[in-house]
Amino acid sequence: MSLTWVKRTVTRLPTIYVSVKNPVISIGNITVGGSGKTPLVMWLLEQMQNAGFKPVLITRGYKANFSGSLARRLNGKWDRDGFFGDELEMVLERFPELDVAVGKQRALLAQEFESLDQSRILIFEDAYQYFRLDRDLDIVVIHCQRGFGNQQIFPAGPLREGLRGLKRAKVIILYQLSGTADTFLQPYQQYLHPHVRVFCMHSRLKNTEHLANKRVIAIASIAWPQSFKRDLEEAGAEVVSFIAPGDHMGLTIQEQKKLLDQATELNCDWICMTAKDKPKWKIKDSRISVLEQVSEVEDGSKLLEIIQETKKAP
Repeated sequence: MSLTWVKRTVTRLPTIYVSVKNPVISIGNITVGGSGKTPLVMWLLEQMQNAGFKPVLITRGYKANFSGSLARRLNGKWDRDGFFGDELEMVLERFPELDVAVGKQRALLAQEFESLDQSRILIFEDAYQYFRLDRDLDIVVIHCQRGFGNQQIFPAGPLREGLRGLKRAKVIILYQLSGTADTFLQPYQQYLHPHVRVFCMHSRLKNTEHLANKRVIAIASIAWPQSFKRDLEEAGAEVVSFIAPGDHMGLTIQEQKKLLDQATELNCDWICMTAKDKPKWKIKDSRISVLEQVSEVEDGSKLLEIIQETKKAP
């Protein structure tokens, strides 16, 4: 009996399980660590806003630090002070007017937005294993360069739950796929929903022209830091030093000062970091270059149609 099965069974009890009238979409994965959820969330938010929707993003706020158990951001203003997680801060940098709610009790946050406006689509980030809330659409992101490892559940392997959990997903996003979707998914057909829709998504760094033939120090506090290093090198940069503190970790002030001194000693032109590192970086320096990703979903208009069809409220 798996922990995921127990959790799902307990949270389906009538006194615990929550259903709201708003369309609810969850975006998650079945592996520990990064899989491309945030790039998909940012792509989806942009597409929805361009189409005239006003989505609401609800997240637990990994490594957030604020008073109380819940925080809300409406009309560009938080209802409390604090740090709400590096990934969320990165999202808000691009979408400053986005309405957001943060907290572990995400079902309660959904109920709050239901009381405000039942027509708004609620996007739940990293919620595939959050069973307390009824969802209209589950989207799973699979990092194709990582795959499923030994197919064992953490800590024996990289899985949050068994591969059978894939069957709940009505949409699968294959992130950074090399080859064809059919070839990648063929070994897992028995675990997939019979009517699952599959899309491919790729990301790349944008605005890297200034890096050609330049010496750089790079920092990447992301799940797959080597991909950032590779992208810098493909842009023509000479990466003379590369720091990977760990996903969500960042550097202390003293470590940041040391890195700046190192950049001077190595005669570096730029100190490159991911957009996820920016919220944790505290020292101003003209050599800092924050590089954002741009993502593209193949046949993205069809995915947006699926999202729009979840609009069930009057």
